[in-house]
Amino acid sequence: AVAARPVRRVIRKSTLPSSVQIEQVRARSQSAARTLSQNVAKAKSWEEPANVFLAQKLAKEHMEDLEASEDEDETTRRQDVLTKYKAAGKLVDEVMEFVVEKCIIGANTYTLCVAGDEELKRRAVGVFSKAKGEDGKKIPRGIAFPCTVSVNNMLCNHSPAQESHTVTLKGGDVVKVHMGVHVDGYPVSAARTIIVARPAEVETGLPSSVCNTVEASRVALLSVIHMLDSYAAPGCGERRHHRLHCSRRLPLRRGGGGGCPLYSYEAVGDRLP
Repeated sequence: AVAARPVRRVIRKSTLPSSVQIEQVRARSQSAARTLSQNVAKAKSWEEPANVFLAQKLAKEHMEDLEASEDEDETTRRQDVLTKYKAAGKLVDEVMEFVVEKCIIGANTYTLCVAGDEELKRRAVGVFSKAKGEDGKKIPRGIAFPCTVSVNNMLCNHSPAQESHTVTLKGGDVVKVHMGVHVDGYPVSAARTIIVARPAEVETGLPSSVCNTVEASRVALLSVIHMLDSYAAPGCGERRHHRLHCSRRLPLRRGGGGGCPLYSYEAVGDRLP
């Protein structure tokens, strides 16, 4: 029988940290601890009376800067205000379908935008046609955001003022349609992303990148709707940077993405509502 040789564990010098490496780790740990303590101290400083007073002063100035129309009496908690918002939303949905059906091969963006604006005006006249405001006059209603048709790499706000600047649609184009209307100053806007259908004889397959982008936008939209349903408006801004399909607004008077006050109309280029 052969005796088993004892097993010895060999520790190589190269696997052991050197004194220099240990000092580097210790220095990094101390630096991280100092940064953490500074951040904590900075956060606590806002609890001091002087900073609390400053924060209250800024909040008061912000509230004073709000338009008179943004008070509690003109929110959707009032049934008449909610009814006007719903009427404006229904009108926008109908005109959106009208424009989307015209987004076919050969259509141009100038004609689509003009047709969308004319349809918005025509239908808005028939909404609350007999209703009158406190001054006894008919309540105003009309375009709050001109119809825009943006194609492919154009994200938004493409609404040519001249037909020479138009874009002709082709099969497979990704088109973003955006429009808005108001009833008695309560604005509603909507946007939709569609893909122009190709001819029947051409294969209708789409690149995976297009499909993934459209689906990601749809999921992002559903997540925002879920947040609204949960009355989580205060935290909505925290997730704004996750949106894939967003729009840059050109405000004429306040608003423009941060809120939706009365008469918050928006213009696109030379075309005013």
